[in-house]
Amino acid sequence: MPKETELQTEFVKDAKKQFPEGVFYKTNNRFIAGPPDIIGHPKVFKSFYCEMKKLDRPPKGNFKLELTANQRRWMHNLQRAGINAFWAVVWTLPSQRGRVMITGNDPDERIVDPDTALRYYREKGKIWPISTIVANTERGVCGKPSSMMSPRRASI
Repeated sequence: MPKETELQTEFVKDAKKQFPEGVFYKTNNRFIAGPPDIIGHPKVFKSFYCEMKKLDRPPKGNFKLELTANQRRWMHNLQRAGINAFWAVVWTLPSQRGRVMITGNDPDERIVDPDTALRYYREKGKIWPISTIVANTERGVCGKPSSMMSPRRASI
């Protein structure tokens, strides 16, 4: 089972593969609580900040989004400045077949319904669909389904 930091590193590596002209960093700040885990500027989208959380197993129904008060404050401040700041929750599928990610851009969201949230998949040996994730969070199409997209179900 990968650690949260390993999932963050995986996301950054996948972003660098898809956007080699962009700049992506996994932040490591043990002294100030709250800054998002990943900073990205893919050039084709505006810059983004992502706070990533890991679940130890696939959720069975709604689950609590474990953002600290400082993480929520950072997201609010970044969004007020016009920056795409979002959270992502990741878990590994049974039998290590791949990973699932749910995103949202509401820092005040406390409970996540995995059955209505948009899902993104990273099959084993493949990469995350970074452009889709970033484009959807930038437009606010995440967390809750909209008329533009419907919820996706696990198919791997």
